[in-house]
Amino acid sequence: MADAVLSALSAHIVHRVLDSFSPPSVLDSFSPPSLSDALGIKGKLERLRKSSILVQDMLQEIEERQLTEESLKRCLDLKDKVFDAEDVIDEFVYEALQRKVEIRSQLKKVRRFFSPSNPILFLLQLDQKLMRNNRSLDKLKNEAAGFGLRVASFSTILENSPNQETDSFFDHPELIKGRELDVSKVINLLTSSSNQQDLSVIPIVGMAGIGKTTLAKLVFDAVDDGEFFDETLWVSVSDDFDHHNILGSVLVALSRNMGRVENIDVMVDRLQQELEGKKFLLVLDDVLNENYEKWDRLRNFFLGISGINGSAIIVTTHSRRVASIMETSPGCRYELKPLSCEETWSIISEAVSGNGGEPVTSDLEAIGKEIAEKCEGLPLAARAFGRMMRLIFGIEEWSLLRNLHAWDAPVNKILLPIKLNYDRLPLTVRRCLVYCSIFPKGTKMGKEQLIELWMAEGFLGTSNGRMEDIGNQCFSYLIDNYFLVDEERDELENIRSCKMNNIVHDLASYLSKSEVMKNSESYPGVDDLSHIRYANLSCDTENAQEFFKTRGRKLRSLFSRDFIHDSWNFKSLRTLSLDGADIWELQGSIGKLKHLRYLDVSRTPIMKLPDSITNLYNLQTLRLLECRSLEALPRRMRDLVNLRHIHVTYHHQMPADVGCFSFLQTLPFFVVCQDRGQKVQELESLNELSGRLAIYNLEQVRDRDEAAKANLREKKGICMMEFVWSPERESFENDDDVIEGLLPHQNIKSLKIENYGGKKFPSWLLLRTPGTGDSFPLKNLVNLKLLHCKRTEELPTLGLLRRLKVLEIIGMNTIRCIGMEFYRNEGESRRETLPLFPALKKLSLQCMENLVEWRAPALGGGSDMIVFPYLEELSIMRCPRLNSIPISHLSSLAQLEICFCGELSYLSDDFHSFTSLENLRIEVCPNLEAIPSLKNLKSLKRLAIQRCQKLTALPSGLQSCTSLEHLCIRWCVELTSIPDELRELRSLLHLEVTKCPSLNYFPEDSLCCLTRLKQLTVGPFSEKLKTFPGLNSIQHLSSLEEVEISGWDKLTSLPDQLQYITSLKSLSIRRFNGMKALPEWLGSLKCLQKLGVWRCKNLSYLPTSMQQLFLAERLEVIDCPLLKENGAKGGGSE
Repeated sequence: MADAVLSALSAHIVHRVLDSFSPPSVLDSFSPPSLSDALGIKGKLERLRKSSILVQDMLQEIEERQLTEESLKRCLDLKDKVFDAEDVIDEFVYEALQRKVEIRSQLKKVRRFFSPSNPILFLLQLDQKLMRNNRSLDKLKNEAAGFGLRVASFSTILENSPNQETDSFFDHPELIKGRELDVSKVINLLTSSSNQQDLSVIPIVGMAGIGKTTLAKLVFDAVDDGEFFDETLWVSVSDDFDHHNILGSVLVALSRNMGRVENIDVMVDRLQQELEGKKFLLVLDDVLNENYEKWDRLRNFFLGISGINGSAIIVTTHSRRVASIMETSPGCRYELKPLSCEETWSIISEAVSGNGGEPVTSDLEAIGKEIAEKCEGLPLAARAFGRMMRLIFGIEEWSLLRNLHAWDAPVNKILLPIKLNYDRLPLTVRRCLVYCSIFPKGTKMGKEQLIELWMAEGFLGTSNGRMEDIGNQCFSYLIDNYFLVDEERDELENIRSCKMNNIVHDLASYLSKSEVMKNSESYPGVDDLSHIRYANLSCDTENAQEFFKTRGRKLRSLFSRDFIHDSWNFKSLRTLSLDGADIWELQGSIGKLKHLRYLDVSRTPIMKLPDSITNLYNLQTLRLLECRSLEALPRRMRDLVNLRHIHVTYHHQMPADVGCFSFLQTLPFFVVCQDRGQKVQELESLNELSGRLAIYNLEQVRDRDEAAKANLREKKGICMMEFVWSPERESFENDDDVIEGLLPHQNIKSLKIENYGGKKFPSWLLLRTPGTGDSFPLKNLVNLKLLHCKRTEELPTLGLLRRLKVLEIIGMNTIRCIGMEFYRNEGESRRETLPLFPALKKLSLQCMENLVEWRAPALGGGSDMIVFPYLEELSIMRCPRLNSIPISHLSSLAQLEICFCGELSYLSDDFHSFTSLENLRIEVCPNLEAIPSLKNLKSLKRLAIQRCQKLTALPSGLQSCTSLEHLCIRWCVELTSIPDELRELRSLLHLEVTKCPSLNYFPEDSLCCLTRLKQLTVGPFSEKLKTFPGLNSIQHLSSLEEVEISGWDKLTSLPDQLQYITSLKSLSIRRFNGMKALPEWLGSLKCLQKLGVWRCKNLSYLPTSMQQLFLAERLEVIDCPLLKENGAKGGGSE
């Protein structure tokens, strides 16, 4: 990956200048060509390009030194000159693009000589700028020796990465705190995998400073007693991943008195002798190698040693990519998480007060815990802060330390490992990371948005090739090395957004402090604003306005939520983000921003874009998300010839003539509208489209041939496709024909078909072929949604799709039976060992109004057939005529929902195989008489049974649900008893048994056993009961915090047992119609914060003891007419 990133560096400034638009050459578009030849424009441009690249190399060296050599601040002057050179070339390219647009538009206007687009005047001005910039860059190159700089080639960019052995700080026992469970888990992972593999490899992966080496040494020492392994060996690797050196280090560790052997064959022979018949553990600490061949060569040496059975290798690394290369199989790695704030503070306080240190007072502890939060759970940072706090002990000193950035002196040495990992990143990746500091801490950054911003700033090369591919590689690099943390993922598990760790943000802010200006986090000590290139601030402050007027010319990125004044000169601006700004219009002068590549006016009340926006020929990204007031876009949007990404939310904002955007990669949807000339064939040439594409109003496509002109099968970058017809229409004549022409590329992973009116699905989806699914046109399909296809009479055969993970079938009203054709082709030879739906994790059937029967292949009884082997979620909702559900042998099932199935009378008798089930929900199934036994459901955490009117008893085997935390029983009108097994549910946190009017038995001694119970909701029960059942032992529940109790007419008072629940914080009393007054003991509930009284019709008085409820915050009385009447009279406690 690094090679791909580095290959873009030489193009960072001006690679496209000479040949981006040839043939014909850019210069040929200017008239007369003899003038450009006479001026030597081409040669001067090439000279400027080469000089800029050499200066970039000098900047590379300066960037590597700038944290330690303050005398090299003149790098900012170098950058200024490089940026000036880029602007000159960019203006040249802009002029060429303008001429390209005009030629295409066949504009024949007579130009005045002094017109800004006059080619003769432009070439003369360009010649002057080229000569001036070349002289400036030549001078800087000649002065390089004065800086002590060398001019490096790009091939040396990664050769000078620091090589430092990691420090586990193992001599500091306070660092072990919080890692005991991690040690246990790694040992379990190690022993279980070593019993199954000839040579198991367990990577411990995590960000720098998180304690990977410390954890590895803890595990190393724990297994060093010979019980698990005959030999335990440790090798520190770092940058030097050489099989010769690693094997030599292993041999030296084995043969303690033997000198180093150089011959590889002799080395292997001696290793064979030393390890023959032995089971060993080898720790390779701090591995950075991402070359699979190197690792494969080393692994083969170890695999060649006899007697290796059960041996293991632990690898510590900060790179997920390294872990994926070396781990034995997916899931074998151990990802080390940050410590909690309490654990971090424990390390700090031990370092401060241990070994005779000063005790920490409560005032100091409050400050210390705030400092602990700055450590982000890194034990290395906690120890370093603790040492420093021991030396500068005191409230004033600690307060000062709390307010420092992590990279301010003297704190900056604390996180040196993170800086070392940063230095190892390729230059392009470093630039991308540092740019992220323009966002405030904690900002959720969209992946696509970040890549578009990096692209706008030129970090990813130029428009020749796929800049987005390089951007994706950079993003993956930062995620894999923990500089960015993934925050959200889409339906295909692709990362949608991320955040930057606060400590990493401090590093990036420190590195960019001379070039980035922010309102919220302005970096201290930066007085010189002359080199600010990137700004994220409000424009309404006096200082900001003065800055924009005087320094705005140099800005390349501006993020603001305020008004941008027409007179401000943003001559060099590449990025303008006004996301969320309170602006109603954009100034027409925005069309003068020749260099602008990224424009974002999302979430603004803007009503119209100025026509001049179509003059932004360099614009690559236009973001107009959730602009509710925005009308149609300008008519000549097609002039944005470099546009690659359009982000809009509403259909009427789709630009006209999208087929003209030859570089377009992001188009969220296409709306077919014959009246506006928006035909599906506009998509024909847009083969660079990627990501998600939805096509709406497909009923307006005439036939299969017209649909085929969209050329979807050639759009290999699209991974998510949606076909949507309008829901309200009368004619469905051409749906079957049109969908046949919409065959997507075989790379498609997610497909949604909505409101389709055909009677059968297209052949490319219905296709039934024998084998494993490889011959399916959509063999890579992961997610399939069939929504409201109300006239379709049969389901497609999907059981052989090997990668299908999510299947949603909703609103298919014509389907009456799910038969064997759903699983496989009935005509093929029976292969019972072939799994059906082998990868499916989620299956949802909803709103199938006429579905009566669901058949499944015969399982058990000697059959080898496997169905849904990895199904985790099954949801069956609103299928009112479905009478049975064939579910069994689903050992991976974690969630089962069955709701609103009015005719359902039978569930499979076989729940015992649901050993992974965590959530079981059965609601509004009025004809269901019994639920299978819950025996063996030890993983069950949530059980909800509601509105099952014929259910007379809860399922048996409840005592087996030892992990159950939430139990909810509602509106089961025939339920007569709660089983005695309730007392066995020791993990229960929330119990609700309500609105069961036939219930007359609740085991009296059961609640006292539920020692973790926090929330209890009970009643009303049978009207025949004169006392509230089941509460005799409730006084023993010291954990109980919330009680909601509902009574009935025969109950004249609250259960007295409630007065002993001294931990109670919330009490809600409902429908005690026979009760006239609340008891005086209510005042003994000293912890009560909230009291609610609902619909107690005869309640007249409140107890005077309520005045003793000093912690009470809220009293809620609803529909208690007598109490209200007494309160109106103004007497008593009411």
